[in-house]
Order: sequence, then structure tokens, then C-alpha cells
Amino acid sequence: MSPSSHTFPEIKVVLVTFDMMPRSDEGVMRMVRYDISRLKGVTKQKRAMSVCDAYRVWRSEKEVRVEFLDTSKPDEKRVRFRWIYELMPPFA
Repeated sequence: MSPSSHTFPEIKVVLVTFDMMPRSDEGVMRMVRYDISRLKGVTKQKRAMSVCDAYRVWRSEKEVRVEFLDTSKPDEKRVRFRWIYELMPPFA
């Protein structure tokens, strides 16, 4: 996992398989919240998540991206936190 240099916090988690990923978007969002609750040193990310009132999930063959949004902000500043599950090569 490595934070990325964006204007908002981002965490990438590398997985071997997506077989255990929940099928529903709500399930994926709960998985992110559970995973972040187990990490240390993510105060900035937890704070960003606490102000969010919406989320969106984007899936592809190689990654699942969850963005937590603050809909009271303008469009370009709505994303407050991003969590990305991506497949580890050679599984990607």
C-alpha cells in the first residue's frame, strides 16, 4: 500500500484475486471501511471519509476503485478519498 500524491488521500491495495470481493457496491464500500479500520497511520484518510456523504465504485478486470465523495463541494473537488484494490502481476 502506498499513498499517492493527489490533492486527496489515496490508498492502493494489491490483491492476488478478486474472488472474495463483494458483488454489490455497498459490500465493497463496507469492505473498504473495514480494511481502513485495521490500518495504522491513516488519520488523514479516516478524516476525509468522515465528511463524505456519497461514494462511487468503478470496476474493471484489473482494479476496483472506490471514491468517497462530498456532494456539497464543486465537481472538481468532490472526491475526498480514493481506495483502489488492484490485481498483482501476473494475475492482472
